[in-house]
Amino acid sequence: MKLWRRSSTTAASDRELTTGGITFTHEIRPELKRVYIRIGADNRVVLRSAHLSEKDAISIILSKSAWIKAKLEEKSRKIPLDPLQNMHYLGVEYENQWIFNEKMGIGAVKIGFHAGKCIFEYNPKMMRDEILLEKLDAFYRKEAKRLVPPLVEKWSGIMGLKPSTVTFRKAKSRWGSCSSKGGLSFNIYLAKLPVECIEYVVVHELAHLAHHNHGKLFWELVGRYIPNYAALRRSLRHYPV
Repeated sequence: MKLWRRSSTTAASDRELTTGGITFTHEIRPELKRVYIRIGADNRVVLRSAHLSEKDAISIILSKSAWIKAKLEEKSRKIPLDPLQNMHYLGVEYENQWIFNEKMGIGAVKIGFHAGKCIFEYNPKMMRDEILLEKLDAFYRKEAKRLVPPLVEKWSGIMGLKPSTVTFRKAKSRWGSCSSKGGLSFNIYLAKLPVECIEYVVVHELAHLAHHNHGKLFWELVGRYIPNYAALRRSLRHYPV
């Protein structure tokens, strides 16, 4: 039995919508015969369908809201892998080295690099594990905000595409996203990648300002500026988010 009533409204591109406290992406795929709801590793809710109106898409999500929220809660309870197991920065994997300094105060931590190692200096008596992880995320956020905006400005000028906003967030699988209002959001963990991969992600998201899907015209636009985008895209799989 089909889960939706086919609408006469045809959407031209993917859309990001919010209803009932759930933000979801409506991906338009004309070849589909049914509607699908998927929850990704980054808790992103995706509804995939053929020709479905915005009103009907919202109605479907609302009808499945209890199931979606239950799945999201279940995923949030899973214990993630320890992000301090390996330190990645600008494409290099560093061995962690811990320096305990009892003179350092509550919440103070220094993160630096030396001789192929990432050095964490802090006072273990004054630092809970969750605070240390927050400090690591703060490091990545600071670096992403330092690295990405100049690249957005550079490629915006080259491509003639300017985002309405540029924001940063912590995500588990997506390196970046583009909203229906032209805002770009970048993963703070982009700082883990080589600079050429960061540039590819920036160009990829800027191209979505012109093409809100991953169709032929979208990839032609990306390839115009990043000819080796396919190789860079594959290489992203080797870097943990």
